[in-house]
Amino acid sequence: MINNKNNNKLVVTNKPIKFKSFWLKLEELLDILCFKRYVINNLDVRTQYQILIKIRYNVDEFAMLEQQFSFSYNDYADDISFYSFQDIISNRLNIALDSYGISEPDVLLVQILYRVVFYGELEKLKIQGVKNIISKNEYIKIRRISPYFPLSFHLTEHGKPLKAVISDSIVKNVFTLTNNVHNGASRDFIYFFNKNNSLLPDKIKSTAFHSKQLFFQRSVNGADIILVIDIINANHYIKKASSISGVFLGDVEDINIGNNVFKRKYGNYTFLIKDNNILFSEKRVDLTPIKKRSIVDTNAIIEDIRIGVIDLETYTVYTKGLKLAKVYTIGFFTNLNTKPVLYYIDIKTLKSEEIVLKCIDEMLRAKYSGITFYAHNFCKFDSVFIIKTILEFNKQIIDDPYIIEVNTPKSKNPYILKTVCRDDIILKLTIKRKVDDVIHSVSILDSYRVLT
Repeated sequence: MINNKNNNKLVVTNKPIKFKSFWLKLEELLDILCFKRYVINNLDVRTQYQILIKIRYNVDEFAMLEQQFSFSYNDYADDISFYSFQDIISNRLNIALDSYGISEPDVLLVQILYRVVFYGELEKLKIQGVKNIISKNEYIKIRRISPYFPLSFHLTEHGKPLKAVISDSIVKNVFTLTNNVHNGASRDFIYFFNKNNSLLPDKIKSTAFHSKQLFFQRSVNGADIILVIDIINANHYIKKASSISGVFLGDVEDINIGNNVFKRKYGNYTFLIKDNNILFSEKRVDLTPIKKRSIVDTNAIIEDIRIGVIDLETYTVYTKGLKLAKVYTIGFFTNLNTKPVLYYIDIKTLKSEEIVLKCIDEMLRAKYSGITFYAHNFCKFDSVFIIKTILEFNKQIIDDPYIIEVNTPKSKNPYILKTVCRDDIILKLTIKRKVDDVIHSVSILDSYRVLT
């Protein structure tokens, strides 16, 4: 269906403008009727678009076909526009095939990326055009600066020329066409500019006025504006605007790029302008470089208080002729404690597993979040008892006690173990468990292995 909307009113949006796209096969691109259907189903009539072309080839390789270009069509019968659109894509495709050594059968799909160009009608600025979308910040920038500077590169459209009195290549006086609002007797723009801009940088103060500048006076919304034009060369101007009383208003840089198109730079913004229409706008974003951290004192020692120590002691028992070690005490200490947190085996039950789990549960409290615990020779001693105890506990509630990540019902709450090893030696053990519906974790490192 053809969208016949033709709204000349400026559309302003805070949302960033993103490219949309559609894909077509190579044979669909070369079939003009099929190609027209794709275009009409995706692009509105009488709307200017920015177009990018990308191809997919050799299954999973991609290539962009040169820089973006503009496209619009008036209606379904606008064959000239459709054929021109098709020719641009075909020509770029042929260049890409030669450049990349691709054959036509290798091209799987052609992607047409498009977005609306800013061509809006700004009633206050008397800019004629068709519908468009720009960001609100861009609109504010355009509205703020454009009334002072015509959307034209040609100086004949900048107002009435003013006479300048020059001495030793320095502009001494510029006489305006109307009396100054502060003093009807004086019409010297330079005098009032010096008076009202003493704090401005040198590049825009009166000392910057010279014989290669042109001066114009124009009326904007009933106010008289003075334009000062620095002629860098025939295709490069710097234009400065001031009120007739000498108050500096702003400046732009215009560069002619041919075909009635020129580039206007204003602050971080750049606009492409043709026939009083803003074709395109972009903003330069300056990123702050990452700076190397300076080291004040290479011998300085910074204390890390987020550490703790854990240790356990064992005793020997004989079971069925086997000599076994069992934990009879376990504990830890951090800067948050005034004395070690210790657990001792119950002499009646002699269940060492209970004190190991109690100690781990205490370490998993939010109070100790962010603290790293260290144990000497952890991999060959302490880790054996801790891991064995946790796996035996998990075996009682889940099918596989060796599983690392589990999704179990709320009625089950296993411990989750993760290890960091080097040559089958455990350097670090991380234990996770849900506490009050929040996953808490604690890490234990082998202090001896860290040092070696």
